[in-house]
Amino acid sequence: MRVPVLIAVAALLAACGGRDSENAVPIDTIVPVDVADLVGAKAADGETQLKERRYEVTRNDGATAYWWSGSRGSCLRVVMADGRYQSVEPVAPTQCSSTAGKKPVTSDAGEAPADLVSFVGANGGQSESALQNLGYEATRTVGLTSYWWNQATGVCARIVTADGRYRTINTVAESNCKA
Repeated sequence: MRVPVLIAVAALLAACGGRDSENAVPIDTIVPVDVADLVGAKAADGETQLKERRYEVTRNDGATAYWWSGSRGSCLRVVMADGRYQSVEPVAPTQCSSTAGKKPVTSDAGEAPADLVSFVGANGGQSESALQNLGYEATRTVGLTSYWWNQATGVCARIVTADGRYRTINTVAESNCKA
């Protein structure tokens, strides 16, 4: 357990040191140590791994790509050279926006609950039993928007369906799940 903690501390210090304050990562940002193994990886393999780890590319700037993870609330800057990942480091969430100064979000609501992130894009009718297996209960529906309550976690999720698939999933205030 000591090695991961040391890696996290080292990554945090590296992320915060030597940058101007505008682009510095706040001390309370969670450092995604789950991507440290990607340094030196072939670019195609690294891209596959980031996608499997629920990151999505938000913008490219030459040989630098910015990857966002909504479930982690973190942004990564990936620098490529000679077809390989030269560096993978956390940066301020605003760096993942294609419009400087705006944090990437899907709506005015919160991010998707971590246990529901993988359901975005899923077939709505086929996913209901999986939601129930996770402890969610459908409480109400308004048009193509349904509200799901998880008593165990106290999470109210708003799911918007389009073309039979879950288009967006966001955490919303508990009052939205009450009748």
